[in-house]
Amino acid sequence: MTHPTDQRLFYLLAALQAGWPLAKLATLTQITPFFLSKLQHIAQLIRNIKQVPTSQHLLSAKKYGVSLATMAHYAQTSVATIAAMTADLPFVYKMVDTCAGEFASVTPYFYSTAFGQTNESHPLGHSILVLGSGPIRIGQGIEFDYTTVHCVKAIQQAGYHAIVVNNNPETVSTDFSTSDKLYFEPLTIERLMPIIALEQPAGVIVQFGGQTAINLAHQLTKLGVTVLGTSVSATDLTEDRQSFADCLRLLKIAQAAGTTVTELSGARQAAHAIGYPLLVRPSFVLGGRAMAIVHNDHELTPVIKSAVAAGHGAPILMDQYLAGTECEVDVLSDGTSCFIPGIMEHIEGAGVHSGDSITVYPPQHLSPAVQDKIVTIATKLAQHLHCVGMMNIQFVVTDDVYVIDVNPRASRTVPYMSKVTHLPLAQLATRLILGQSLATLGLVPGLLTPVPQQIAIKAPVFSFNKLPQSPVVLSPEMKSTGETLGIGPTFTTAWHAAMADSYHLETWHTVDGLITDIATVAQPAVQELFAANHLTVTTIANTTDWPAKTKAVGFTLNDQPDNPVAIAALNHGQPLITAIDTLKTLLASTTTMVSK
Repeated sequence: MTHPTDQRLFYLLAALQAGWPLAKLATLTQITPFFLSKLQHIAQLIRNIKQVPTSQHLLSAKKYGVSLATMAHYAQTSVATIAAMTADLPFVYKMVDTCAGEFASVTPYFYSTAFGQTNESHPLGHSILVLGSGPIRIGQGIEFDYTTVHCVKAIQQAGYHAIVVNNNPETVSTDFSTSDKLYFEPLTIERLMPIIALEQPAGVIVQFGGQTAINLAHQLTKLGVTVLGTSVSATDLTEDRQSFADCLRLLKIAQAAGTTVTELSGARQAAHAIGYPLLVRPSFVLGGRAMAIVHNDHELTPVIKSAVAAGHGAPILMDQYLAGTECEVDVLSDGTSCFIPGIMEHIEGAGVHSGDSITVYPPQHLSPAVQDKIVTIATKLAQHLHCVGMMNIQFVVTDDVYVIDVNPRASRTVPYMSKVTHLPLAQLATRLILGQSLATLGLVPGLLTPVPQQIAIKAPVFSFNKLPQSPVVLSPEMKSTGETLGIGPTFTTAWHAAMADSYHLETWHTVDGLITDIATVAQPAVQELFAANHLTVTTIANTTDWPAKTKAVGFTLNDQPDNPVAIAALNHGQPLITAIDTLKTLLASTTTMVSK
């Protein structure tokens, strides 16, 4: 507990539940006792429920914000039972005083509390409720914040009141002046249903809140709430491995061989049936969490255990890993026709999370035939799923065009594609959700033409220097915390504009060389690349071997915590590249720039 990590909160709660004195915890952690006393109170509420789950203890826990699900867990009963036992203590909504009592303040900004009898929030009428993304991890919130705010604009332009439910304090969508009303609430069924009961909205939009909002759609529909846009059944189909595989087979769309499992013994059998390497991932998660490429039985066990923990009971997807060019499209659809703003090509090959890949639009290496096939597949899927609004489809191109993922919601690429095509994609998707057609929006089905003349490159930004010893090698699990955009008349100029900001490669030339490690240089693909480019390569074994003054770029494919190249490059503030495709493109673009 002396070290402030993301796990310390749980150690603190465990210590409090074990009876450690608050003064000792304050000394160990240097956390102000006021905050520790709040944790101590939570621990006491939970202890009461575990020992004697009386109505009084449950009502007290609810009053102080303990969720029904948490109470049900510790009382070893159902959520429905807890809900019935605490029904006499409903949530009411109080207005946030944005001036802290200094001046009179009236704002459409509300929070729930079980302390109180009267609502300060009154229904707006003729409204649409929009779910935000919640307190999502760094680097994965701004895109959904962007789409949520643009959704609100379109709702208001359509003549409805826009109500947002979200609880990420650092985002624009939780600025009370953005929507007609904001509820600053956890995105759970328990907290949503009282809001819906009070406001009686015409419907709820879940497409712009990422996976958090999509995961709530099924429960909302079961409770009689109208979810606008793509049907919940279509959303479930894209997440259910077997159903989605059957769908692709019916539409004659190529897919990687795969299956679903729920535990380790089944995973081993599936791995031997499909064959290594495999892409393993839990369903219903965002950011490639617990996703990995597995090459043998030894690697499989920890990956499956991690996926089981991250998936919370959802099936684990196991697919044949296809090495090829990854690309993706965002699709706007009215349920019958679909419009594709553009095809985005990834620099890094399949196996690197799309959020960490450098993305280029228009595509540079996809033939017209491949692009036509991508458009055909996207149209087939949008029509078959009766997609209304927006969805994202990811492909890998090898001997054929394979579909690897379909997300029936806005993706992180929406702000990027909106900027480079000058189309407000989230607003257009919202208007489709509210009943308009592509024709009424002036959108011609198929791929946007003409293709812009300029090249736009989206490059990730990493915070490895803020997270010591965290994994740095790019993989299926997302690591970036932001992105930059480079635009230019050619690929090379756009590439250098993007890389200068994201990888800090403003002045590097091939003569400056690379610094790598023994494990990386031992890989045949790396040796081949080095030989083909006649690079000056320095191999180090320890961080102290890093030259005091150098313009060299660090390059490593070694993901061990004690990786000397990663540690030394970050400590010296030098650029660090952790994917071979990134380096290949850098070398090609730098050579092109020099030759010109």
